[in-house]
Amino acid sequence: MRAKHRLPWLWILVLSLGIPGWSQTILEIKHADTWSYDAESGTQVLEGNVDMAYEGMMIRAARIRFKTSQETNELEAAEAEGSVQVIEEGKVARGERAECDFRRGLLHLKGNASVQQGNNVIQAKEIHFVRDSSAMTAVGTVSGNFAGPSGGAQQGLRLEKAEKWVFDPAKHLHDLQGNPVVHMQDTKISASRIMLQMDEKDEGILRADTEPPVEIVKGDLRATADSATYFPAGDAEERLVLKGNAKMYQGQNFMSGDEIIFFPATGSMKGKNVQVTIQVEENAGGMP
Repeated sequence: MRAKHRLPWLWILVLSLGIPGWSQTILEIKHADTWSYDAESGTQVLEGNVDMAYEGMMIRAARIRFKTSQETNELEAAEAEGSVQVIEEGKVARGERAECDFRRGLLHLKGNASVQQGNNVIQAKEIHFVRDSSAMTAVGTVSGNFAGPSGGAQQGLRLEKAEKWVFDPAKHLHDLQGNPVVHMQDTKISASRIMLQMDEKDEGILRADTEPPVEIVKGDLRATADSATYFPAGDAEERLVLKGNAKMYQGQNFMSGDEIIFFPATGSMKGKNVQVTIQVEENAGGMP
């Protein structure tokens, strides 16, 4: 049995899932130009400026198709396409297509996908969410911006590119994979992998750890090493720690060693087992 209806503008349909009782989770269809229902499969199709709410999640799209369980009448899955927008707990996610598995609590955004929370934003070909834990994974030409703490000294970070981004909210860790390039204030860091440890509010960056090959560029200073750890300015002084085949170039000056620590604010350095080459300008008048 199929039924198709045209819904007037701002017409609200409230469907209680888990009947009887009317006390279960509510699916609210705030608007759709048309609605069709297939009783045999339990599938409903909404088309035209669709606006739907379920379990605190708002879904807006040109078309949404969803399926309810024949046994429990619970919402099992939904597919949305056409300028998809998903809003939940302060996050706004967008994409050309979205697939939501309500039984497993998974949301997949595909095609020019993005997610924004406050001033933080991630863009990629695909973004995957685990709703219960807020864990996220982005794949394919990933880029984005992470704002620093409001009113704090840290200015945030810009992700120029990466092939994959994984956010573990339990560890407050952003894992950037696939030759990522990031910009922290006026410092550019390139590596095969960069791990950003955030504070407990997931606002400020506490440290950035890298895997080789590593290159850091700050103004006319360039550094390479097997590994590097960058500590932004915060409670302690901003510093860059290079370890393993550490090399630092500034103009014609050169330093190498097992470990080099550079303090950008003052230009100070210190190291272990170092070799240094310094270009000394000759006095044009010769020796006095």
